[in-house]
Amino acid sequence: DELPTGVWAITEERQAYVEDSLTLYIPCIDITRAVHDGTDEATLNRGVGLYEYAQLPGEGNRNVSMAGHRNGIDKNGNITPFYYIDQVGEGDYLYLYDSEHVYRYLYEKTWVVEPDDWGPIATAGYSCITITSCTPIGVSDHRIVVRGALDQIFDYTEDFDFIAHV
Repeated sequence: DELPTGVWAITEERQAYVEDSLTLYIPCIDITRAVHDGTDEATLNRGVGLYEYAQLPGEGNRNVSMAGHRNGIDKNGNITPFYYIDQVGEGDYLYLYDSEHVYRYLYEKTWVVEPDDWGPIATAGYSCITITSCTPIGVSDHRIVVRGALDQIFDYTEDFDFIAHV
């Protein structure tokens, strides 16, 4: 069942992903967004998209990789989801949750890659979340990558205490 490290795999679990069943929450930059299915232009214009090669959250070799814009204001007058993603740093938590579980990730690192470097969305050998967006803001000549490692899995409750920092 375990995926090898460094591959782009389309799993049956990923293919069965139900649009918007996951929510991304990053308290330190006050972002809460449903995770849409795919990363095409129309999907990213609606918000955060899950890569076709992403895995779903859980234990094991899973890279929950997603993309979103950070170019300023969208058509509805809202700040694009990852406008402030470069502000996430040491000690910050990132969360994914669904109706059953809360997956808490601890920030690991931020780096910049060429727009055709797909390495960051490959399996990483551990359970992680990877967020990609264009950088610098409003320009698409590079990608900023933010990664967090799975810290803990909790049962979801309506009053779950989403803490922002270690």
